[in-house]
Amino acid sequence: MASPVFVDLPKDVFTKVAENVSTGVIHKILSGPGQYLYTYVQPTGDTAPDNDKTLGVPMFIGTDRESIQANPGADIYIMCLDKAGRVRVDV
Repeated sequence: MASPVFVDLPKDVFTKVAENVSTGVIHKILSGPGQYLYTYVQPTGDTAPDNDKTLGVPMFIGTDRESIQANPGADIYIMCLDKAGRVRVDV
């Protein structure tokens, strides 16, 4: 993926926002959703996560940006709760 990338996120669905990344930053663009959750898949290319909210970790708590740190690289997935959302991914 080229950087930066804007990704629209449907409600209650884990959506891949970055593939095989080890460092980067994710910025919240829409603040409408009640909560953003993230999860990752390692090794990259493995099966995407189920749309089970318990698999996600809350993000953007008190901030509009989150850092990505993964070694080896990971596929990053984000889910919005309550409403659709949007992020910018810089890798």
